Amino acid sequence: LNTFAKANSFSFQAAYFRRGQFIDQDTINYLRAPGSMTQEYGMDLVQEQMQELLDQGNMMFSVLRAKLFLGGIDYTDPETGVQVYAVSGIPAGNFYTVGTSSPVASSSVWSDITNATPVSDVQKLMFVARLEGKNTPTHIVMNGSLLHLLMQNKEVRSYIHPDATGAALTGLSNLVQLGPDGLPTRIAGLEVVRMDTVYDEIDGSGNLVRQYLWPVNKVVMFSMNNPDLPGQILGNTFLTKGEH
Repeated sequence: LNTFAKANSFSFQAAYFRRGQFIDQDTINYLRAPGSMTQEYGMDLVQEQMQELLDQGNMMFSVLRAKLFLGGIDYTDPETGVQVYAVSGIPAGNFYTVGTSSPVASSSVWSDITNATPVSDVQKLMFVARLEGKNTPTHIVMNGSLLHLLMQNKEVRSYIHPDATGAALTGLSNLVQLGPDGLPTRIAGLEVVRMDTVYDEIDGSGNLVRQYLWPVNKVVMFSMNNPDLPGQILGNTFLTKGEH
């Protein structure tokens, strides 16, 4: 290290949660018959239970990531009482409401499929991100229901089919690119991240309530590039704690 060397230190709060599965005595007995079909059946049962636990863990991390995009995490694990609290640190000026907030104050809300200009709105917000944040967005997150709504939008459809005959994609028409299912995969150059996941959450009365991972009226633009650390991409997840 020389005189100008700089050391960066980081601290992380572990997103701790606990899940468990009960293995009944019959399954344990199956496992006590080495080399038999019975043992294989028992191993299959245990593997299914382990996979269910892994799926629950992956879902939890997906929920926490989504909450960070939407402003922050305030989650308490129901089994351990351990709280996970983290603020995203998104500046208040980076939240915009179509129709009221500059630079999209003059736009119609995106549910107005005739007058709304979602592609132009995305371009305006990308310009602001480059101007004020010194970074270029690479992705845009939204709910699948919003994607279906955008496909009915007049401006979006004009970029897909520039004229009534459905002419080949030319010029500005590449501002909206479609996937095999006919829904946008890129809008104004941004890769669309579609979040349609649903999950069950226990409410205060102990009832399971169906929740949508991403609200239909929210859109987030972000960049995978870190302007302060060239070559480093954002989104690393460190799985550091386990329990047997």
